Amino acid sequence: MKKLTSLLMVVALLAGMLAFSAVASAEDDFYAVSLGWAENASGQRQKTGFTESFEKFGVTNFSIVDANYDPVRQTEQICAFIAKGPKALFITPSDPTGIAEAVKEAVDAGIPVYLSDGFVSGADAVSTVLFDNYACGKTTMTYLCDRLQEKYGAAEPIKIGMIMLPSNESWHQRDLGAEDVLSQEKYQNIEVAYTWSWDSTGAVTPSSTISTWLAADTAKELRGVWCAWDGAAFEGLVLTGETRPEIMYTGCDGGEECWNYMINYPDSFVMSAGENIYSMPRSLVQYAMSYNEGKTVPRLVLVEGYAVTSKMIGEVNSIRDYKVGDKTAWELLLDYDLPGNVDLLNQALTENGLTDNLWIPSI
Repeated sequence: MKKLTSLLMVVALLAGMLAFSAVASAEDDFYAVSLGWAENASGQRQKTGFTESFEKFGVTNFSIVDANYDPVRQTEQICAFIAKGPKALFITPSDPTGIAEAVKEAVDAGIPVYLSDGFVSGADAVSTVLFDNYACGKTTMTYLCDRLQEKYGAAEPIKIGMIMLPSNESWHQRDLGAEDVLSQEKYQNIEVAYTWSWDSTGAVTPSSTISTWLAADTAKELRGVWCAWDGAAFEGLVLTGETRPEIMYTGCDGGEECWNYMINYPDSFVMSAGENIYSMPRSLVQYAMSYNEGKTVPRLVLVEGYAVTSKMIGEVNSIRDYKVGDKTAWELLLDYDLPGNVDLLNQALTENGLTDNLWIPSI
């Protein structure tokens, strides 16, 4: 009888252990996403990309948080995720240097880390997917310089301003690409009269900075503003779009707000870089699933992008209600980075005889 009782106790204990194991296994399937920002189109598309990719793979146990560009807050969020031991941790770094220690701590804890739209120096991430920011800076600055020289000539000095992002190691590549263009002999008449670097505290904004430039530009010689991101261009256009329409802007990111600004100020907001934002989270979730199965995944991937001019947006806007299948040209434009949509967008343009500015990956 005692032996039977002991046997039953052992069976009950094993059953309890198995139940606990099942719970632990469920927790092991927890996925975490730390977004460095989610307030603009770029951040929202990152969030949507992760959510839709999780749904595709049947992942229901996940959490997505937003640091609102605050590296201290993002560090705290990453540390909170480390305590939960997620099966994968996805991060869009708002400030790679500011969150580096937290990311390294996650890696050291054995958590597979995946980086989207930026890299963190010294952290051994499983995979990083980002945009070629250096090529973006070169492309937009080249276009700005060419447009300005076309309008004002290549002999007399042409003054421009630069709004840069040196605090983010990945996005700073845009600044470096732009500066590389300015070092060329053919653009020696392009003079950088004003510069400003993004203030992470928010105490100084692009709007207040450009206002200061305008106040100092009493002779109205400022002809262009190269911006490392679209938001800075938007703030500048609010100030100068009507009063100083000769000032040209370029940006980087793309999205509906950007396209609308280009429609409203086609001669002022002349180019932005359309990133394939959706490709970043989609690719990383796919890599995470493969990695979980023991497969080899790429350590670094650069997604392609588009040099989007106001002329391109204007042409799509002229046929915005034209349908290819069940989608209008404007709907295709809003989701240009979804697989196959650019092909359909080019089909719509071609069918309407608008073939001079087709969408071709150039960054």
